Amino acid sequence: MGQKRTVEDLLCAARQGLTPEARENYLATLVEVQHHLLFTRGVKQVYREILAKLGAVSGADGVYLLERGTDGASGMRIQEVWWRESKESHPLFPHSEAWRCLGAWFKPLEQGQVVVKYRGGLTPAEQALWDGYHIQSFLGLPLWCEGRLLGMIGLERHQEQPWAEAEIALLEMGTSAIACKLQQQHQPDKCSPVSDSQTALFHPIPEGSFQTAPDGHYLKVSPAFVHLMGYNSPEDFLRHVPHPQHLYVNPQRYLDYRGKLAQDDFLSDFEYCIYHPTGTRLWLSENAHGVRDEQGKLLYYNSTVVNITERRQIQSQLEYYASHDPLTGLMNLSAFVSHIATALEQVKADQKEFFVVLLVDLKRFQVINQSLGHLIGDQLLIELAHRLEMYVGSYGRVARLGGDEFAVLLDQVNDYEEVGELVDNLEEGFADPFWIQGHEIFVTGNIGIARSHRESTGELYDSPEQLLRNAYRAIEQAKRQGGYTAKLFDSTLHPLLPDELKLEIALRKALDNQEFVIYFQPIISIQKRELYGFEVLVRWQHPQQGIIPPQDFIPLAEETGLIIPLGDWVLYQACQQVQNWSKQGIIPENTNLSVNLAAQQFFVPDLVPRIQEVLRLTGLAPYRLRLEITEGVIMSNEQAIERLQQLKALGVGLGIDDFGTGYSSLSRLQAFPLDTLKIDRSFIWNMTSQQEEEIVKSIINLGRGLGLNLVAEGIETADQLESLQALGCQYGQGYWFAKPLSIGAVEQWLEEFDFN
Repeated sequence: MGQKRTVEDLLCAARQGLTPEARENYLATLVEVQHHLLFTRGVKQVYREILAKLGAVSGADGVYLLERGTDGASGMRIQEVWWRESKESHPLFPHSEAWRCLGAWFKPLEQGQVVVKYRGGLTPAEQALWDGYHIQSFLGLPLWCEGRLLGMIGLERHQEQPWAEAEIALLEMGTSAIACKLQQQHQPDKCSPVSDSQTALFHPIPEGSFQTAPDGHYLKVSPAFVHLMGYNSPEDFLRHVPHPQHLYVNPQRYLDYRGKLAQDDFLSDFEYCIYHPTGTRLWLSENAHGVRDEQGKLLYYNSTVVNITERRQIQSQLEYYASHDPLTGLMNLSAFVSHIATALEQVKADQKEFFVVLLVDLKRFQVINQSLGHLIGDQLLIELAHRLEMYVGSYGRVARLGGDEFAVLLDQVNDYEEVGELVDNLEEGFADPFWIQGHEIFVTGNIGIARSHRESTGELYDSPEQLLRNAYRAIEQAKRQGGYTAKLFDSTLHPLLPDELKLEIALRKALDNQEFVIYFQPIISIQKRELYGFEVLVRWQHPQQGIIPPQDFIPLAEETGLIIPLGDWVLYQACQQVQNWSKQGIIPENTNLSVNLAAQQFFVPDLVPRIQEVLRLTGLAPYRLRLEITEGVIMSNEQAIERLQQLKALGVGLGIDDFGTGYSSLSRLQAFPLDTLKIDRSFIWNMTSQQEEEIVKSIINLGRGLGLNLVAEGIETADQLESLQALGCQYGQGYWFAKPLSIGAVEQWLEEFDFN
């Protein structure tokens, strides 16, 4: 017997261990896969589309489908492979030598069990094989139907990212549907033919059959059908249910059934819901065709049915999750956008005068999650959803867009005065604490407000996306004002171009789906010839495009304010990773970490407590953290000295990044509590000229005169390194030592690094 889990087991597991946004993406993908399977005659026609969708949503680098021979032989053959285009290597299993691994894993697959493998649990032979393909983890999902293994879908990842139980459960749901479709193709002879024109269609194996008279009443019923209906014998069934119409939950559906039979003389995959004697309901799929005598007179109808209740349950759950937030039960971003589109159409049709969109963004929710735990954080979001629904009432509807962002569509208000009263009520609602598991929690946030009509012209907006963009803009204005603020969109804000708008939406989703990864570039003491620290850098691991460099998304993140939550995430992850390396003895205890602060981050009112909280949560000593700010930011703002002094009081190090590209005043530079000057790479690259080398020398002398450490960026050649050593520069970084490295690559680099 196989060990496949039930639908209830899978749905339960799918609710655990993933962010609601990631789970929503999985469920939306499974809906698309289900659609492909339902509307395609053969699954082989859509192999590649299905594998591409599974690969994109799971972050896999390779996905492949192996099918077992129909003769029951244990061997499998490759049917299709999907491979992330940005990768240079190739997937593992299409190569013959990989069957050494699969042979050892075949037994659990044969029993319907999922195979999950990581590098740490491999045999030496398997590990040697994986090394050649850059694989970090592998997930094998059996294509299992009616107690038989039909094949396998394999997914491999090349990043150090474990497979969450919820991911596996959701992917199992998808592969179950694929397996059922394969089973239909493997056994077409067991399907009920309905007419010559229909022989190409694939039908499931029938679970019961019956005959009905031309007027519809039952003539014969099979024992299997009687058992499915919950009765003891054919006689018992016919005594209680003489006519099919008595079973139908929806009487109109039965009239549709009769009409189609009368018109076409056959039915294929006709789905309907019936009452079961236990009080439950069953979903059936029926195939039927008329039987006539030699003169063409209709004698009766032959019908076969399949119990599709489980499939409909999965489909219903998938459709629900495709439009609802699994945690709070509120509608999600996709459904919210659809409702805005409907409201726009209603205004165009003069069915209403206007509507308003509110975005609600919580402040410091991540701190609550990290200090009190995700369970309390989730409960807080649920309670907040209930409170928002209570205050909004019948005036509109509430949605959760992801993370700590909520939205309100006020489409049932009579005038803007009502809108103002509702916003005031929401502000008052935020002032009341939440009591969760004995904790009194206060929540603050900002509200961005966008009207259905443009402020400047009074014209209706063209799309929901424009309205949402403007509500986000209003929130960013509110954040800059500090405190708890509600802000109406100001139409003088710089509008985004269409491509930038798409990128902004993708950036917001990326934050919710945790698509960002951190890289580290070593900083070397070029005088002592040893490791000094690391600079942390961020990359976007896009599910379709692969790794996106920072220059392609950081400018827009800064413009939209998304740099603030992104910067918070980078700071926490980097501090945690460096502290973990220290605890493991991988790096010395005094190894420093350099983190860049964007202008928006530097002037956030609660920056100091944010950093203090990160240091407390991660355990990283303050003296090991170096915060780097660009020259232009601190030179162009009178409040910079006060902010730098606040940060210095924490015990962290402070430095100017890309020094030499601005217009620093020596007198002002002396007033700043700095520790480090980082010489811009453009000067290092041009040190071949005497003039540029003199500039570098002047910067080094200036820094040493002020008692500052000097770090040279962009060292790429031995000549550059030797010149910097001779000029007395203490530290350096660049490709001569190492390019920015992933977490796993850092550990390997530390083992192999040779200063020379």
